[in-house]
Amino acid sequence: MAEQQRPTTTHEITYYLNIENAKIIALFMVTGFLMYHGVIHLKYSNDTCKWLLSDGRFPGYNTWQPYGCMMHKYTKSDARMCMHYISYWGKRNHIAFLGDSRIRQLYYEFVNLLSNEPVKNYKAHTNLHFKDDEIKVSADFLWHPMVNTSMFYVYKSWLMNEPLNRPNQIITGSATWSIKLNNASEDALKNFQVNLTMIQPLFKNLKADKNTDIIWMLQDPVDENRLGLNRSMITNRQIDQYNKVAIDLLDESQAKVWSSSDFWPKESDNQLKI
Repeated sequence: MAEQQRPTTTHEITYYLNIENAKIIALFMVTGFLMYHGVIHLKYSNDTCKWLLSDGRFPGYNTWQPYGCMMHKYTKSDARMCMHYISYWGKRNHIAFLGDSRIRQLYYEFVNLLSNEPVKNYKAHTNLHFKDDEIKVSADFLWHPMVNTSMFYVYKSWLMNEPLNRPNQIITGSATWSIKLNNASEDALKNFQVNLTMIQPLFKNLKADKNTDIIWMLQDPVDENRLGLNRSMITNRQIDQYNKVAIDLLDESQAKVWSSSDFWPKESDNQLKI
């Protein structure tokens, strides 16, 4: 009698991994993913893409990948189409950039991404405006390099306006001018804290109308060894102190704190366009 043939490894795998078992495995995997994302949503709310402003990694050169959502790199046509769709569905595209030279750089990057004509980037210590009726977008840069009463009254005037006359998105931030002009004094840091404390309730009130989102951009680190003498007082220790004040004060203000910029390379003297 011929010896009974032993089952092969492939035969054993196909025996156990049949359609019914595959369905059970798939069910457990889907259930696991649902539980994982459910815990994330319970802990961090439904908007996990807010990690765009805080947590992520660099999978490649000059590429930012936030946790919780996929990052799409927008071309000019993508960005213009996005603005067009937002207005098509009845929402507004009025973005305000309020602050110092670093906020001005964001304004230039944003406008040049949307504009069909190149917008010259220069050290403008004044307000700047951009409008494109074709895609129904307007962007303003308001030159307020210091957190002071002047900045306070800008927010106050917005709050007194009708909701439709306010920006629906505000990107703001400031610190390096205060550090530079006051030679990194302790009094300047205290004034920054007092003035931001005065402005903070206005953030809450603007957000309460569910009409205006406010993003406070923390200050990026600098390459201290490459700063000129007139900016040598702008140290990373000073920047950290100002950032800590902003984080502590804005924790319950409804303003979103943009901290992911800390992951970017340090700025040198020619990049710090003050």
